[in-house]
Amino acid sequence: MTLASGAQAEASLDVFTIDTYSRIVLQWLGEAQFQLHAFENGAEFGSAGHIWSATPSDPKSARASHSGYMIELGSEIGAYASRAQIYSFPVDWAETETHVGLIVEAEVTQASCGRQIGGQIFEIAPFAPAEGQSFFIDMPDCDAIGDFIQLKNMIPELKIASN
Repeated sequence: MTLASGAQAEASLDVFTIDTYSRIVLQWLGEAQFQLHAFENGAEFGSAGHIWSATPSDPKSARASHSGYMIELGSEIGAYASRAQIYSFPVDWAETETHVGLIVEAEVTQASCGRQIGGQIFEIAPFAPAEGQSFFIDMPDCDAIGDFIQLKNMIPELKIASN
Protein backbone atom coordinates (compact mmCIF):
# COMPACT_ATOMS: atom_id res chain seq x y z
CA MET A 1 0.00 0.00 0.00
CA THR A 2 1.28 3.50 -0.78
CA LEU A 3 0.48 6.13 1.83
CA ALA A 4 -0.22 9.80 1.06
CA SER A 5 3.36 10.62 2.11
CA GLY A 6 4.68 8.24 -0.54
CA ALA A 7 5.86 5.71 2.04
CA GLN A 8 4.93 2.12 1.34
CA ALA A 9 3.55 -0.44 3.78
CA GLU A 10 3.14 -4.18 3.35
CA ALA A 11 1.54 -6.87 5.48
CA SER A 12 0.79 -10.55 5.14
CA LEU A 13 -1.51 -12.96 6.91
CA ASP A 14 -1.91 -16.73 6.77
CA VAL A 15 -5.53 -17.60 6.03
CA PHE A 16 -6.09 -21.26 6.78
CA THR A 17 -9.53 -21.46 5.14
CA ILE A 18 -8.49 -19.79 1.88
CA ASP A 19 -8.98 -23.00 -0.09
CA THR A 20 -12.61 -23.42 0.99
CA TYR A 21 -13.93 -20.17 -0.54
CA SER A 22 -14.35 -18.63 -3.95
CA ARG A 23 -13.91 -14.89 -3.69
CA ILE A 24 -14.51 -11.86 -5.84
CA VAL A 25 -12.54 -8.78 -4.83
CA LEU A 26 -13.40 -5.28 -6.05
CA GLN A 27 -10.78 -2.69 -5.06
CA TRP A 28 -10.24 0.97 -5.85
CA LEU A 29 -8.54 4.16 -4.72
CA GLY A 30 -10.04 7.59 -4.15
CA GLU A 31 -13.55 8.83 -3.56
CA ALA A 32 -15.33 6.79 -6.23
CA GLN A 33 -18.45 5.00 -4.99
CA PHE A 34 -18.43 1.44 -6.31
CA GLN A 35 -20.72 -1.39 -5.19
CA LEU A 36 -20.22 -5.10 -5.82
CA HIS A 37 -23.49 -7.05 -6.08
CA ALA A 38 -23.73 -10.85 -6.00
CA PHE A 39 -26.95 -12.56 -7.10
CA GLU A 40 -27.17 -16.14 -5.91
CA ASN A 41 -29.35 -18.59 -7.89
CA GLY A 42 -31.23 -16.02 -9.96
CA ALA A 43 -31.85 -13.48 -7.19
CA GLU A 44 -32.89 -9.98 -8.23
CA PHE A 45 -32.15 -6.58 -6.68
CA GLY A 46 -33.50 -6.52 -3.13
CA SER A 47 -34.57 -10.17 -3.01
CA ALA A 48 -33.22 -13.04 -0.92
CA GLY A 49 -29.89 -14.07 -2.40
CA HIS A 50 -28.89 -10.52 -3.36
CA ILE A 51 -25.69 -9.95 -1.37
CA TRP A 52 -24.12 -6.49 -1.28
CA SER A 53 -22.92 -3.89 1.24
CA ALA A 54 -26.49 -3.14 2.42
CA THR A 55 -27.12 -6.87 3.08
CA PRO A 56 -23.60 -8.16 3.70
CA SER A 57 -24.29 -11.16 5.99
CA ASP A 58 -21.35 -12.70 7.85
CA PRO A 59 -19.48 -16.03 7.81
CA LYS A 60 -21.59 -17.61 10.55
CA SER A 61 -24.94 -16.64 8.97
CA ALA A 62 -23.66 -17.62 5.53
CA ARG A 63 -22.71 -21.06 6.83
CA ALA A 64 -26.21 -21.53 8.32
CA SER A 65 -27.96 -20.45 5.10
CA HIS A 66 -25.49 -22.05 2.64
CA SER A 67 -24.88 -18.70 0.97
CA GLY A 68 -22.14 -16.13 0.52
CA TYR A 69 -21.29 -12.97 2.38
CA MET A 70 -19.73 -9.56 1.70
CA ILE A 71 -17.18 -7.57 3.65
CA GLU A 72 -15.89 -4.05 3.12
CA LEU A 73 -12.39 -2.90 3.93
CA GLY A 74 -10.67 0.47 3.91
CA SER A 75 -11.51 4.11 4.32
CA GLU A 76 -13.69 6.21 2.05
CA ILE A 77 -12.23 9.55 3.09
CA GLY A 78 -9.85 11.49 0.88
CA ALA A 79 -8.24 11.20 -2.53
CA TYR A 80 -5.90 8.47 -1.27
CA ALA A 81 -8.66 6.35 0.21
CA SER A 82 -8.12 2.65 -0.45
CA ARG A 83 -11.23 0.48 -0.46
CA ALA A 84 -12.28 -3.06 -1.22
CA GLN A 85 -15.46 -5.12 -1.21
CA ILE A 86 -15.03 -8.88 -1.04
CA TYR A 87 -17.77 -11.40 -1.81
CA SER A 88 -16.94 -14.85 -0.44
CA PHE A 89 -18.82 -18.05 -1.16
CA PRO A 90 -17.92 -21.22 0.74
CA VAL A 91 -17.45 -23.86 -1.94
CA ASP A 92 -17.77 -26.75 0.52
CA TRP A 93 -21.13 -25.58 1.90
CA ALA A 94 -23.11 -25.75 -1.32
CA GLU A 95 -25.87 -28.36 -1.09
CA THR A 96 -26.68 -28.01 -4.78
CA GLU A 97 -24.88 -26.37 -7.66
CA THR A 98 -24.99 -22.64 -7.02
CA HIS A 99 -24.91 -19.94 -9.71
CA VAL A 100 -23.75 -16.46 -8.74
CA GLY A 101 -24.22 -13.48 -11.07
CA LEU A 102 -22.05 -10.44 -10.40
CA ILE A 103 -22.52 -6.75 -11.18
CA VAL A 104 -20.37 -3.74 -10.30
CA GLU A 105 -22.14 -0.40 -9.94
CA ALA A 106 -20.56 3.04 -9.92
CA GLU A 107 -22.56 5.92 -8.44
CA VAL A 108 -22.33 9.30 -10.12
CA THR A 109 -21.30 11.65 -7.30
CA GLN A 110 -19.93 15.18 -7.04
CA ALA A 111 -16.47 13.63 -6.67
CA SER A 112 -16.80 11.38 -9.75
CA CYS A 113 -19.01 13.22 -12.25
CA GLY A 114 -17.33 14.14 -15.51
CA ARG A 115 -14.19 12.21 -14.55
CA GLN A 116 -12.65 8.86 -15.28
CA ILE A 117 -12.66 6.43 -12.36
CA GLY A 118 -11.37 2.92 -12.11
CA GLY A 119 -10.36 -0.03 -10.03
CA GLN A 120 -9.50 -3.69 -10.19
CA ILE A 121 -11.58 -6.82 -9.88
CA PHE A 122 -10.18 -10.25 -9.07
CA GLU A 123 -11.52 -13.78 -8.88
CA ILE A 124 -9.78 -15.97 -6.32
CA ALA A 125 -10.73 -19.64 -6.45
CA PRO A 126 -9.35 -22.54 -4.41
CA PHE A 127 -6.14 -24.04 -5.77
CA ALA A 128 -6.00 -21.64 -8.71
CA PRO A 129 -4.04 -18.47 -9.40
CA ALA A 130 -5.95 -15.23 -8.90
CA GLU A 131 -7.31 -13.77 -12.11
CA GLY A 132 -8.02 -10.08 -12.38
CA GLN A 133 -8.34 -7.04 -14.52
CA SER A 134 -8.24 -3.28 -14.22
CA PHE A 135 -11.15 -1.21 -15.48
CA PHE A 136 -11.84 2.46 -16.16
CA ILE A 137 -15.16 4.26 -16.60
CA ASP A 138 -15.81 7.69 -18.08
CA MET A 139 -18.49 8.99 -15.74
CA PRO A 140 -21.41 11.13 -16.97
CA ASP A 141 -21.52 14.87 -16.36
CA CYS A 142 -22.68 16.28 -13.03
CA ASP A 143 -26.33 16.56 -14.10
CA ALA A 144 -26.44 12.77 -13.57
CA ILE A 145 -25.49 12.90 -9.86
CA GLY A 146 -27.33 10.13 -8.03
CA ASP A 147 -27.51 7.85 -11.07
CA PHE A 148 -25.70 4.51 -11.25
CA ILE A 149 -23.62 2.97 -14.02
CA GLN A 150 -23.80 -0.84 -14.13
CA LEU A 151 -20.81 -2.85 -15.30
CA LYS A 152 -21.98 -6.32 -16.24
CA ASN A 153 -19.97 -9.30 -17.45
CA MET A 154 -16.71 -8.15 -15.87
CA ILE A 155 -16.43 -11.62 -14.36
CA PRO A 156 -18.43 -14.56 -15.69
CA GLU A 157 -21.12 -16.11 -13.52
CA LEU A 158 -19.63 -18.28 -10.79
CA LYS A 159 -20.68 -21.91 -10.72
CA ILE A 160 -20.06 -23.64 -7.43
CA ALA A 161 -20.60 -27.39 -7.53
CA SER A 162 -22.23 -29.27 -4.69
CA ASN A 163 -20.34 -31.72 -2.49
